[in-house]
Amino acid sequence: MKTRISLALALCVVVGAGCSHSANPLAPDVTGVPAASSPAAGAAISGVVLGAAAAPSAQLSAVTSGLTVTIAGTGIVAPVDSSGRFTLSGVPEGDAQLQFSGTGVSATVTVSGVGANEKIQITVTISGSIATLETQQRAGHDNRTEVEGKIESVDASARSVRVAGMAVAVGTDTVIRRGSSVLTFADLTVGSRIHARGVLDGTVVRATVIEVQNPTPEGEVELEGVVSGLTGTCPVLTFTVKGTTVKTTTATKFEHSCAAVRNTVKVQVKGVRQTDGSVVASKVEADE
Repeated sequence: MKTRISLALALCVVVGAGCSHSANPLAPDVTGVPAASSPAAGAAISGVVLGAAAAPSAQLSAVTSGLTVTIAGTGIVAPVDSSGRFTLSGVPEGDAQLQFSGTGVSATVTVSGVGANEKIQITVTISGSIATLETQQRAGHDNRTEVEGKIESVDASARSVRVAGMAVAVGTDTVIRRGSSVLTFADLTVGSRIHARGVLDGTVVRATVIEVQNPTPEGEVELEGVVSGLTGTCPVLTFTVKGTTVKTTTATKFEHSCAAVRNTVKVQVKGVRQTDGSVVASKVEADE
């Protein structure tokens, strides 16, 4: 009998047809049991939501109560807990538009150029319909790291600055620029907003490139990034660049043409920041 059962099982393996689990009464029934799932592919974006800059921290729970965050165009959604923290997994490559929804809150912010399997940490300030990307830290393969935010302190003797709680080492070969202008370490001052790219060495980011975003010497704001969330009709437009809402007016100068400003197009913006965090553009240059 044992020989006949073994022969039947062998035939099932070789032929691969006409067999059922009942051929071996000792085999476990795995019908309907799903295969083990692999971890979600894609990037991970985690962050902290804060209230308006002028709001006391005691109001944070009110800001985040019942708040959720969704990646637009996907089914990726996460709750924001009472401390303002959230994590989004499986985020696809490209620009990720985060939509925050809750009682009295309906705001969006864009994280540009999300890479495959990248780990991104952000801080977002929300006030009603306005969301502002305050800081971001990004880590990809080969320890490549990006940090964005306002300079909190400067150590001239060590040639380093602190941004978003991280030390950024500025070597003599680090490229420092604002738009097309080349700057020096002395131009990195407390309160200036920068975007640093480099390599993570322990707890220090060794910067290869630092882009100073604002303010310019004339008090203007400069932004550079990809357009998303475009609405309006030329020349009066509203769109988002690196989490900042940009508005154009009849007085805005378009370097090429207003029609060149489209979603996914990279632009350079100069303008004045408003009290709600948005920027009214005096000049917009779109890559054609």
